[in-house]
Amino acid sequence: MSTAPGPETAGPVPVNNPLAVTSLVLGILSYLVLPVIGALGAIVTGHIARSQIRRSAGSQSGDGMAVAGLILGYAHFVLACLAIAVAMLFFGSILALIHSASGETPNDSPFALCTVMDRAELKAAIDKGFDVNAGCCAEHMFGECSFPKPNSNALVFAAEAGNLEAVQALLDQGADVNKASDLGDALTMAGWRGFDSMVDPLLSHGASARSKMSATRIAAHEGHGDIAIKVLGHIGPKDLPEACKELFCGLAADLQQAPSPKLAPQREVFLHAVQTCPDPNIVCEPFRLLSHITGNDENAPLVQALLEKGADLEAKESGGKTVREFVRSHNDYASRPKIRALIEGH
Repeated sequence: MSTAPGPETAGPVPVNNPLAVTSLVLGILSYLVLPVIGALGAIVTGHIARSQIRRSAGSQSGDGMAVAGLILGYAHFVLACLAIAVAMLFFGSILALIHSASGETPNDSPFALCTVMDRAELKAAIDKGFDVNAGCCAEHMFGECSFPKPNSNALVFAAEAGNLEAVQALLDQGADVNKASDLGDALTMAGWRGFDSMVDPLLSHGASARSKMSATRIAAHEGHGDIAIKVLGHIGPKDLPEACKELFCGLAADLQQAPSPKLAPQREVFLHAVQTCPDPNIVCEPFRLLSHITGNDENAPLVQALLEKGADLEAKESGGKTVREFVRSHNDYASRPKIRALIEGH
């Protein structure tokens, strides 16, 4: 006698993952009372919830809610970015309209966009009251000048653009050669960009010692050796020790970098500076200059120049060793025959 089969036993009913619910709720609230924070929470909890649901082997549900929370969260950030961009463009347009309504040109306001002007344009601007030393805004990245602020000036901007005529015109109209922008003054800019033709006019109009030091260092760093050597030659005896230390210590770091086309001009500047600068025993913390440059056989001519100038191999480093002992202590000392010959021969 057969027995009728009984009713099938139902499996456990999946339960909603609580973080999936949280993600959806936060996604909705981000548009109502929790902007940004709610969206961020929706994204984080949504991803965690989906991961937990996948690992639950069917015991948890709510993937749809988690996806909805993620969509709401990511959409919130996209809309926020668009709103910020629109606001910047809107307020920038309002400011432009204000300038236009007041009859101002871009060069009338000290907080306007920087402009490179030829002599005729500069004269016209000056006739309208333009101050050649007023601040202006140089747009180095998108939206930087939507809320105008002075991060440059006419002379620095012209030097950055490489326009010698504009630089000379501004100097002739009394532009302050030492007035700096966020990136430095005009001489520093010329040294950085390698504009050799600008250097003499800027030097002749009273560039300060600080400006010359900065230009020398940046020109050497960028591999513009002729400019670095020229500007170094215009630094007076009083400021030369400080300028030499800044230059040598910078070059000591540059010469330890990976092979680069800049290394050859940097070594030329170094050799010239050895002859120009008074002290060959400069300390570039934590070591002396001589110790810094002995790690590469290609620097042997520089080491020789320092030794001939009077660099002291018996001077003590901060750890108590002499320079000679310190250089000998390097594991690869034997692999630098040129440096080794100089150290052992003096």
